[in-house]
Amino acid sequence: MKRVFLIISFLALISCSENDDGPISVTRDDALSLVETLYGSYNTNIWISDRLIYESEILWSHEWDDGTEEVISPDYLSWLVVVDLVPLANWAHDCKYVFINARTMETEELIFDMLPMYVNITRIKTYMYEN
Repeated sequence: MKRVFLIISFLALISCSENDDGPISVTRDDALSLVETLYGSYNTNIWISDRLIYESEILWSHEWDDGTEEVISPDYLSWLVVVDLVPLANWAHDCKYVFINARTMETEELIFDMLPMYVNITRIKTYMYEN
């Protein structure tokens, strides 16, 4: 019986460690700096989430006649940075949702045409005409 308990405890420890990739080490400023390096030209608007985004969190959803459309975050804790590369076109055009892993700083991009509705974001950079 003691062996069974030890085996189960060991397996539980392994499964917990696989889900935790380490401490949160990427700050909001780190995430913003990375995205500005990648996309920070004069011709962009950039927003960043006011808090970390949870794993598989719903960011936007809408009920259509033929079903529900949702935008869901990746399966890791992340910062969300929205990059609008066509700031004078209003909305309903493609923009980049850049998710920055809060533990590893790896990025993942999603193309969507609206700002998120269930997460507060702050505009950090506003379009400016190039001279």
